[in-house]
Amino acid sequence: MIELHISAGHAWSVWKTEGGLQPTVESLAIPPEFAAPLKEWTFRKVPGIHAPTFAGRQDFDAEGRALAIELQRGVSDRFHVNFRHWVSFDPKQWRTLWSEEDLQSGNRKEFWIEEDVPDEVAVKVLRIFPDCCGAYLWDVDGCGIGNEAPAFPDDLDERFTKWSEGWDAHYDTNAMKLDKAALAAEGFDEQGLALAAELKRAVGEAAKVIYYCTLRTAALEVMGDGTTIEWPRETDFRQWALDHAERQDASQLPAD
Repeated sequence: MIELHISAGHAWSVWKTEGGLQPTVESLAIPPEFAAPLKEWTFRKVPGIHAPTFAGRQDFDAEGRALAIELQRGVSDRFHVNFRHWVSFDPKQWRTLWSEEDLQSGNRKEFWIEEDVPDEVAVKVLRIFPDCCGAYLWDVDGCGIGNEAPAFPDDLDERFTKWSEGWDAHYDTNAMKLDKAALAAEGFDEQGLALAAELKRAVGEAAKVIYYCTLRTAALEVMGDGTTIEWPRETDFRQWALDHAERQDASQLPAD
């Protein structure tokens, strides 16, 4: 069976479920009277359409689905048109529910996709682990960030960068191997935790600071006094960031 997958803003893709040499969109020879209006819809520039909070996505997808149904009718059973569309948005967990529908068979499946949280929420969790070129600080979505929001001193940023470069010096990019013995001898994690405590004192309650150990498989929540709370390394702090932001917003509402 050959499937043509369509969704707003993304190039069409083709999949032959039996495997082997895969066909291309061009090889399907889609009649232009069906392809042209559907391609115009697919790549139409609609401001904000990919934002999870975009209010008009449901109506926009309904237009595309109607065109996809016309395409399916036009090609009969030569291939299956699979149409993916937005269903709903869950602001509590900042995720969107999507539906993928086979317009030939009528089969449908729904699935959730986590969206990147707003920038002001993402930086409510500051995650520390070194990477190439002195990078060391990441938000809850895994994006590298600087020392602007929440702000902390430039000299601390510089010392963090120098610390991270120590990791870089002991990482063999050819062998993809880290010399943990050398880092242990230099007290790498101890230095990193001391810097993390400084960071926590600088940002206060604006963010949770999580230090990911280089020489252990643990994540440590760091307090301003240097004490730590251990979490499993795979802990997802995303929901905490969302809940914390919601509580902050509620606390700023005027009293009745």
